[in-house]
Amino acid sequence: MTERQLIKETSAESSKNRRVLMFCYEYPPLGGGGGCFARDLLYEIAHSHQDVEVDLVTFGNYKFPPFISEQFGNVKVHRIGKFLPRKNRATSGILLLLAYPFFAIPKGIMLSLRNKYSRVYSVFTFPSGFVGAIVSILFNKRHYVTVIGGDIYKPTEGYSPHKHLLLKVAARRIINNAYKVNAISTDVREKIYKFYGVKKEVEVGHIGIPFTTLTNLRDHKFDLFTFVALGRLDTRKGYDIMIKAFAILPQTSECQLLIISDGPEKGHLLRLIDELGVSSRVHLLGYVSDKEKYQIMAKSHCFVLSSYHEGFGLAYIEALNSSLPVVSTANGGVEDIVSEGYNGLLSPVGDIEGLSENMSRIMQDQELYTKLLSNSRKSVAQFNITSVTNNYLSFLDLNS
Repeated sequence: MTERQLIKETSAESSKNRRVLMFCYEYPPLGGGGGCFARDLLYEIAHSHQDVEVDLVTFGNYKFPPFISEQFGNVKVHRIGKFLPRKNRATSGILLLLAYPFFAIPKGIMLSLRNKYSRVYSVFTFPSGFVGAIVSILFNKRHYVTVIGGDIYKPTEGYSPHKHLLLKVAARRIINNAYKVNAISTDVREKIYKFYGVKKEVEVGHIGIPFTTLTNLRDHKFDLFTFVALGRLDTRKGYDIMIKAFAILPQTSECQLLIISDGPEKGHLLRLIDELGVSSRVHLLGYVSDKEKYQIMAKSHCFVLSSYHEGFGLAYIEALNSSLPVVSTANGGVEDIVSEGYNGLLSPVGDIEGLSENMSRIMQDQELYTKLLSNSRKSVAQFNITSVTNNYLSFLDLNS
């Protein structure tokens, strides 16, 4: 048999076997956008693509103890890490990142011996991609990798992978040796090429959300013009920039700022709010349920975010699909979602005055506000999880 015939036969066999071993170290109810996307992707596969079977290996947590699995249709979630269950909703910690491979590799080997997978899929380069690379090599399977922004570039953190030679080399090998790679935004793809010297072609594969959950909950708006923000309270989100920008608004008494989430920066931000004298107008609401989140967003007037960097930013999709215009820093991933003057306003990263000026503009200029509002929801149709899932099945060579 010739090499060409062997490749053709292997490809045909792979197309018939539609079972995937998937690694994603974080998964709701803990974690950020990457974990939430993994959940929504799997729910959509279970709902609309029953011919694709997926086994996901992820960490246990306070709600689902380690070694307890859950199954919905053709998808099974295996939770690992008996001695290190993650307890904090907002942060993972370097210990858990380092520990994941020690639990995930044996679990991946065990599942691979038990089941016949056609491909291995990793969400995150670190640590999931490392695990996926090892298992795919051991069992001679194709390895597909989705690169999330935060696992290759964290500008506000000293242990960002792009700053360390060993991690840079590891990321380059994981990406270059994968069968196919996609990045969740144009910005993430550019950073892969810029910081990691990757030669392999990297696709852009936007992530998304289930629009069916974003029902119109508007009964009435808040009496005050309300800016709402969403995202874990960490330094990368730049909430100090946002609060300072709000504090210098000429119309501070006419508006309020609601911040939905929790995280390690909460104490610092509460002190800053008090120091700036805006405690009656800036409120940290902590973690709320999805229903409460959408109710708050529906009653608000504008979404605001001041991140130093976003790999993509699912919160922007949630806001725009809730018919909220966006005021944000031009932080990378947002520029695949928000267009200046069309569905939002953008200012340079770290620019307190620029962010404040845009917040003021959106309050004062009714014609501008109406234009941004009318474009908001229709601008994000492509990020519906149904469309996104079809794109990811194509990426994984699983479309019928």
